[in-house]
Amino acid sequence: MIRGLILIMSMGTALAQGMAQTYQKPIPEIIVELKKARTDSAKARLLLDLAFHYVRKPGEYNSDLDTALLLVKQAESINQQLQDKKTAARCYFVYSNALREGGKAEAGKQYIEKSLEVYKTIADPADMADAWFELSQYYNGGTYVGLVQKRESLEKALLLFRESGNKQRQAEVLKILGDLSQWYGHPVEAMNELRQSLAIYLSIGYKNLQGVYDLLGTISTDMGDFAGAIKYGLLALKTAEDMHDTTIQLCSIYYRLGISYNNWSKSGEEVKYYKKAMQIAVKYNDRNAIEIIMLSLSLTLFNLQKEDESLKIVQYAEAAITKPWTMSDSMLLSIGFLAAYVRPMQYKKAEKFAVRVMQLLENYKIGTRPSQAYHYLVYYFMGIHDDKNTRKYATDFLSYANSIGQKRIVSAAYKLLSKADSATGNFKSALLDYQAYKKMMDSSLNETASFQFAQMQVEYETEKKDNDIKLLKQGEQIQRAKLVQTRTTNSIVITGIILLSLLLALLYARNRTNQLHNRQLETKQQEINEKNAALEHLITDKDYLIADKDVLLKEKEWLVKEIHHRVKNNLQLIISLLNAQFEFLHHPSAISAIRESRERMQAIAILHQKLYQQENTGRINMRSYINELVENIRDSIAHTGRISFEVSVADIYLDISQSVPLGLILNEAITNAIKYAYPGNKKGSVYISLQYNGTQKLQLKIADHGKGLPDGMDTCQSDSLGLQLIRLFSEQLDGDLYFINENGLEINLTFRAADYNVITTNRINA
Repeated sequence: MIRGLILIMSMGTALAQGMAQTYQKPIPEIIVELKKARTDSAKARLLLDLAFHYVRKPGEYNSDLDTALLLVKQAESINQQLQDKKTAARCYFVYSNALREGGKAEAGKQYIEKSLEVYKTIADPADMADAWFELSQYYNGGTYVGLVQKRESLEKALLLFRESGNKQRQAEVLKILGDLSQWYGHPVEAMNELRQSLAIYLSIGYKNLQGVYDLLGTISTDMGDFAGAIKYGLLALKTAEDMHDTTIQLCSIYYRLGISYNNWSKSGEEVKYYKKAMQIAVKYNDRNAIEIIMLSLSLTLFNLQKEDESLKIVQYAEAAITKPWTMSDSMLLSIGFLAAYVRPMQYKKAEKFAVRVMQLLENYKIGTRPSQAYHYLVYYFMGIHDDKNTRKYATDFLSYANSIGQKRIVSAAYKLLSKADSATGNFKSALLDYQAYKKMMDSSLNETASFQFAQMQVEYETEKKDNDIKLLKQGEQIQRAKLVQTRTTNSIVITGIILLSLLLALLYARNRTNQLHNRQLETKQQEINEKNAALEHLITDKDYLIADKDVLLKEKEWLVKEIHHRVKNNLQLIISLLNAQFEFLHHPSAISAIRESRERMQAIAILHQKLYQQENTGRINMRSYINELVENIRDSIAHTGRISFEVSVADIYLDISQSVPLGLILNEAITNAIKYAYPGNKKGSVYISLQYNGTQKLQLKIADHGKGLPDGMDTCQSDSLGLQLIRLFSEQLDGDLYFINENGLEINLTFRAADYNVITTNRINA
């Protein structure tokens, strides 16, 4: 089960990082370039870049993937005239990524295979490497055949990344290969691959290395090198803290560090790391991690004679895992409670959990059963003196261990079987089982020694290479020193020649002292005259400099306005793209999502239009902006004639950093009121107010007299995107947000203006 956590938290992170591409330009910038593109080949390339951005954007929705597929089709249509092989291969590559992300793996695999067939006919190692890497994502590393296919694809990608000189991608692939090697029991090979990855990362100054150190620590733990495991674990932790890493990967680092301390010293140091791992697992609601950490932590606490705290950990995990539970959830929690009651010999309380574990075991395939189930069932039946079941589950544990072929688990199974035989009076079998256990342990120790020897060999060769490099550097320094010495000698000779020449010049000058003296006086007088003229010129230029300053200020104001104008145009382009996407959709939810996205873009576009049109480019008049925003929403949503709007906004000016989130809050609140407050085309009104509340703060109210929120609805936990956005933008304004659900719904937000200027309040009925 520990290895299962490693696969989920480590290998998954590595694969996710491996898929990262080096596309740095944001979507709006690509859209601008696409608009300016003059050739069909450039348009096709930019369309594919834009499509890939939509596929790879964090937290993409199905609509993003649909947009990506639409953009690829446009690029493919352009390429029908060009017949460019590289563009065709790239189209297939992006198709594959989009389909795989959308859960259509079978169709996606066909496209990446087409892409590779095209790449084999052209010389493009960088893109072909990406294609081989993409193909590796379709193979299941959890099976032997899948592992072989995945490794073959990754190794081909590695060779091409080396050929193209992409060192970061080389390091990423080596890291994944090392993870696969350690997962399938090849620690020396894994260590070599991970050391290569680490060396490349360090050579390019890459600092996000906690994942590599974490894997190196895992291999050290597997081979019994617990001191080395702690060393790498602490390096992983320090790197994660330096990089301010708060992802689920930090849970893996804490957990493995706890395992290393538990195996090495039994000092209780592991408890604090297990607890930190548990906190992160709960934060990310990673139920598999919660359950596995729970088993390790509760066992450690019991061994430290903290039985009550051990049981509390199991109960805490049970409360943290949201229902409905999967079979795996029920199994691991039942094992946790069984262990918590068996260890203090509370067999009556343990009985129902033992029965549940036995029932759940029948639903697992033998190679996937959790080993702890056998372990605690044997101890339970030994405790209640049920010899038949004691022997049965101890024997089943050995069969399970042999089926997965891990020596550590096989040796643990023989040890448990020896205890079971001894408890049931079968001392001869107990002795044989114990001898098998010792034999397996000796074999593991030999493997550990071989692994450590291989490590030392690698370190020796690395150190030897480092020494050779040092010798080369020393030779280079000696050559540089000789070169410096030669240059110094030449400088001294040249300086001597110059000094001799000066001496001869002085001797010659002595005979002409009077003539030179007069000439010097004339020269000084001429210099004084020239300086006076220069000063007069500077005084004259001062007026021109002042005039230039005014011109520059006007140019600056023009440039700022031009920026706002271009931002507004870019947003209008995005709105046009959304309108184009709207025409291809038929599903009501998709149509609604596109419409809402369009309105949010329009709310921001209005801000930049106002900044472009007005003289003051720093702040926005909220009265004018809110009225225009309300009119825009009224015009864009059908059947709004049944709803009247009452707008009361003071003469307030806000800068753009506060205007954007305020406008988006208004957009969401007004749209929600129109859609939900008055169902069945009922007539109603919406009241919007922005006033200065007398405490140097601004108060925004959006209220209706409709049906309000459903009874018992928790706005903090609501799945409504609109409510989540309102809360998010309120936090951006550092404001106090309240939902008042009486005689309709009132959204009340109080916040401090960064630069407020309230003159008067005018009420406008719209």
